Amino acid sequence: TAAASGDSQESARRGLEAAGFIPVPAAPGDLVFFSGTLDHLSLPNLSQKPRHTFQLHLVEGPGEGVTWSASNWLQYRAGRPFPSLRRD
Repeated sequence: TAAASGDSQESARRGLEAAGFIPVPAAPGDLVFFSGTLDHLSLPNLSQKPRHTFQLHLVEGPGEGVTWSASNWLQYRAGRPFPSLRRD
């Protein structure tokens, strides 16, 4: 039931807060930035309305001494590096 799902989500929220996670309320249209080193998550959407997100991942790159891990979940096409946004 919806009530049981809400209770389960509330229990999950309390557990996450006890583990040190801090809620960041966001309204429709808000823009929220997180550093790639910050553990973050979203609880399940229990409403009948869809939740849309846009994610942009920026990495300094090898020119700045940063190497993208081959075990990272986000990978570009095999054998090709991510495109650069620099205007050299």
